[in-house]
Amino acid sequence: MQATPDAPETLTEGVSQPIATVAANNVAQAVSHVNANAGEYTLLLSQNVTVSAEQNLNASNAKLTIIGIGAERQISRTTDGRTFLIGASGQTGIELTIGANITLRGRTANNNAVVTVQQGAAFTMLDGSKITENNSSATGDATGQGAAVSVFANSAFTMKGGTIT
Repeated sequence: MQATPDAPETLTEGVSQPIATVAANNVAQAVSHVNANAGEYTLLLSQNVTVSAEQNLNASNAKLTIIGIGAERQISRTTDGRTFLIGASGQTGIELTIGANITLRGRTANNNAVVTVQQGAAFTMLDGSKITENNSSATGDATGQGAAVSVFANSAFTMKGGTIT
């Protein structure tokens, strides 16, 4: 599926019709839908999005790609913590991909990575994607805190482009 400036902002499964139960630009509803209805989905964002809680992609074979339409679209949090947690014990085939024009914006004094990949899940950054501005507020042994991406054993993080600053 190719995103164009005139494309509707919505969640689609494969190349089929939009998923009517997911509101435009609603990351939380999209993640919930993908978890409940395993498959490959694309969320097209036409505006910046702020989430108040961690988005946990955790169901077997849940695959979500997020693409910005027309210009850079930011996904940020209102409080410290992860933006995305990918993976869950006993689940397989879980994947999150951020594509062109998507920026995951961290926090100035965060206590977590922006994205945590665990339990055999996968996270991919494509050309035109970014993770930016996440700094640790932790002291001492704070593994993964303040990082852009924290990757646990048997999980994967692939950069096919994109930047982390």
